[in-house]
Amino acid sequence: EVNTIPGMTDTSLLPEAAKAGGIEFPKLLDNLIQWGLRG
Repeated sequence: EVNTIPGMTDTSLLPEAAKAGGIEFPKLLDNLIQWGLRG
């Protein structure tokens, strides 16, 4: 099951997982916005 509404504070699980993969929170947000704009 995919969580369609992940927590998006800087201490939530999705940003923490991204950070573990080397992606800082601001870059994560930038990526999500860009992916959303691509459709």
